[in-house]
Amino acid sequence: MKILADAVVIFFMTAIADSIWAKYIETAAAGQALPAAFWSCMIFTFGAGVTIGYVNNHWMLIPVLLGSFAGTYLTIKLRKKP
Repeated sequence: MKILADAVVIFFMTAIADSIWAKYIETAAAGQALPAAFWSCMIFTFGAGVTIGYVNNHWMLIPVLLGSFAGTYLTIKLRKKP
């Protein structure tokens, strides 16, 4: 049961990390230094958590792949267009 819980946590952490990447790119491209720096810190925070999660169990790369797809897809799909 713990492996399933770990997979769910890693899935959501990766989805959030990819969403943060999109926000970082958006703020950096707009020249907003302080918000971009904040999002950069969040990228590495979530990225480190994800890496720690799959280092000991390479099967955790499956939820990493699914989470990264879902995070990017949903962020772009749900983004409000001006």
